Amino acid sequence: MYNTIPIQAIMSYGIRTVEASQTLAEVGHVLQRIGHEGYPVVREGVLVGLLTSRDLNRALAHEQKLLTVGDIVLGNVVSLAPDDSLERALQLMQESGWGQIPVLDGDTLIGLVTRSDVIAALAPPSPSALPHLSTDTLAQVLGTSALTLLNAIGDLATTHQMPAFVVGGVVRDVLLSRPNDDIDIVLEGDATLFVQELARSYGGTYEVHPRFGTAKWDLAGSHFGGKDALREGLPHFVDLVSARYEYYPHLGALPTVYRAGIRLDLRRRDFTINALAFHISPPEKFGQVLDPFHGYDDLQRGIIRELHPLSYHEDPTRIFRAVRYATRYGFSLSPHTQHLIRLTHATLRHVTGERLRNELTLMFLEPHFEQSLHLLTEYGILQAIHPALLLEGDVAQAIALALADGVESSLLWVIFFAHLENEFVAAVAERFLFSGKIVKTFEQASILRHKPHRVRFGNIADTTFFLDEFPLESVMANRYCALDDLTRSQYHDYLTHWRHIQPHTDGAVLQRKGIHPGPIYTAVRNRLRKHLLNGDITTPQDELALLDTWIKQGDL
Repeated sequence: MYNTIPIQAIMSYGIRTVEASQTLAEVGHVLQRIGHEGYPVVREGVLVGLLTSRDLNRALAHEQKLLTVGDIVLGNVVSLAPDDSLERALQLMQESGWGQIPVLDGDTLIGLVTRSDVIAALAPPSPSALPHLSTDTLAQVLGTSALTLLNAIGDLATTHQMPAFVVGGVVRDVLLSRPNDDIDIVLEGDATLFVQELARSYGGTYEVHPRFGTAKWDLAGSHFGGKDALREGLPHFVDLVSARYEYYPHLGALPTVYRAGIRLDLRRRDFTINALAFHISPPEKFGQVLDPFHGYDDLQRGIIRELHPLSYHEDPTRIFRAVRYATRYGFSLSPHTQHLIRLTHATLRHVTGERLRNELTLMFLEPHFEQSLHLLTEYGILQAIHPALLLEGDVAQAIALALADGVESSLLWVIFFAHLENEFVAAVAERFLFSGKIVKTFEQASILRHKPHRVRFGNIADTTFFLDEFPLESVMANRYCALDDLTRSQYHDYLTHWRHIQPHTDGAVLQRKGIHPGPIYTAVRNRLRKHLLNGDITTPQDELALLDTWIKQGDL
């Protein structure tokens, strides 16, 4: 049976190599952070051995930092060819003691077969057998236009001999039969060159970021974006990425990345349900699901589970994503995930305010934000950001009302801060890196929310003049924060009608009446406006008559 499985079906492409001439001091820190079990060693592009993590760590422990990599590599080089069998890989691992066998295509190092690859190939089928995503399924969930697009990308990748995969959230949602037009493609090759071929073949424009191996293909003006039959259901753009792996230099930092194969690329992701992919190239594998971390099982069981125990240490914002996915899909956090979140939420102090703000903004937009807020509070996540964030369900209800009206996300933050006691607003805003005018708006929103009686029980004029003293966004936010229908109605009437009521009498009219310019103009107009607001007068003629009465009585 082992002879029927070729190495190229299980190998990892795009591996990390080490130069034999480098010293352990030069490579040790980086390799320890990456954490692989072994690294092929090359000298002038030729494979000369394998550096194991165990030997590296031993040498560093003995303070042998000035040794070169070539001094401690495992010699007697062994390797596999792409068409060798799994049985041959097992034989070489047993004979050499190497846990990672390099794969050479002629003299060119193209990949690596690891113990994990072999174990996965020999493992019994998953308890939930992986489906093969047929073209009918993909057309039904993603739409025929998206399927046509994926076929075109896959065909071009096959022409250029690049294995290509759809990855991440769209795979998760297809398996859940949920629509998702956010298409991400991973290539075992150079995405920045491939996107140029896409634009040459099908039109459209593109952006590339060679440093990160990423590209964005804009479909506007392309063959797909330009035909009515295909335009519907297509994304505006497609993200393409060279398969890569990453490590985190320190807690909360952005990752350092390097080129790798699809299995390592999936290993760097956050949760098992997001570490799924399906082939679009080569054609014989189109629709075949790749699931090295049993994400499909977790989808079937409704479980959110991270890929490794240090996941939240490496990127604490994954805590927010865990909560977001749990509430979006009605899933549960695994017991171990709950433990890790409680254990590591203090690492949020290493995350910048901007990143925290982005994560919470995304959470605001979730359909079950109230549940998310409950989980954030239950696990102490909000309090880890700032102790004053002891928010209850009222803020979730207010945000839900605002979202139903289609407000801008910036107003959601005003609502959020309105629920804080005013004394904490500035400090919390600073933690989220808000500054300037918006913080004043937050503070005024908080003050207003805690003085609702001034809105509820004043007459129309008193209420209007009171609310005029607050920034408009503060008033708009408090419309959604109001806990009773009367107060909410007062805010609504102010925003839609009362604040626009102004007297027709202006400075020119007052001057013709013999009143000298000065602060009295504002005072007179405000008196007239109060009468208009309370309904005592209704027309410009009423204003002039009332003004003449005041002048005649000397009541100015």
